[in-house]
Order: sequence, then C-alpha cells, then structure tokens
Amino acid sequence: MQDLVTHDLKVPKSRNQRANERFVASLRAYVLVEMADQMRSDFENQVLPAAEKQGEEPADGVAVHKLMRQRDAFRLYSSMRCTAQEMVWRYGIDLLNPAAEALKEKAQTLAADQSRAQGTLTLNDSLAKPDYYDKVDVHLMPGNYDAHDRDVGPL
Repeated sequence: MQDLVTHDLKVPKSRNQRANERFVASLRAYVLVEMADQMRSDFENQVLPAAEKQGEEPADGVAVHKLMRQRDAFRLYSSMRCTAQEMVWRYGIDLLNPAAEALKEKAQTLAADQSRAQGTLTLNDSLAKPDYYDKVDVHLMPGNYDAHDRDVGPL
C-alpha cells in the first residue's frame, strides 16, 4: 500500500503499524466491495423474488433493510462492516496518541508561519448541529468529531 501522506504532520509508522494499516484497509475493502456485492446479489436473486411472490415488494431502503436483516449473511456482513470501521479508528488512535504532543507543537509552528498558508478555514461555532449528531458516533468515530478540541491532541 502506497503511503499518500506527504504533509508536515505525517506520523512515522513502524513496520507493525504499516502492516496493521494494510490489514484494516484490505478488510474494509473486502467488506465494502466483495461482501456488499454479495448482499446485493442475495437481495436481487433471493430476497426480492420471495418478497414479490408474497406481494410485499419493498418500497424504500428501510423496507429493504428490514428484509435483509433477517438473513444470517447480512447480519455477518453488518457485523464485519462495523468491526472493520471500529478497527480504522482504533488503528488511527493507537498511531496518533503517542505522537499527539509533537503533532500539536508542529501544528502550532506551522500555523504561526503564514508564508506557507494555502488558504484559510473559519468554522462557524454558532451553526446548529442536527439533533441526531450528538446521539450517534458518525462513522463510528469514538466520541464523534467533537470529542476533543480542534487542535491536534489525544483522542
């Protein structure tokens, strides 16, 4: 796997960390591509024809999900999909936390040197978040995106 990170906040990785990254990326790719294709095929070839035969063709995604979650293969797929996503965050957290202080210092140094700035970003703190935002971890990110301050720091 090619390392595409080229910026100044790149965290060096050990051989084991690179192997973990490759494993998690491969697992996610398998689940999100291969297994998802299998779920689509199962739906089209088994679930939908059976539902149509009973006069219960699903009208929307919620109805499709209700039919699919009864199937063992879909439950396995869903479990693996969540587990793979949780592994992404666990890998990232384990990689970044030991480097957090050095990253924060480097980020402050970079922020102070406006000669390298390629633009700016201003966040609107008064922007209202949707109600569901604080009720779920978006993309299964522990603590969601507001779990820590906006500076580089431990997760």
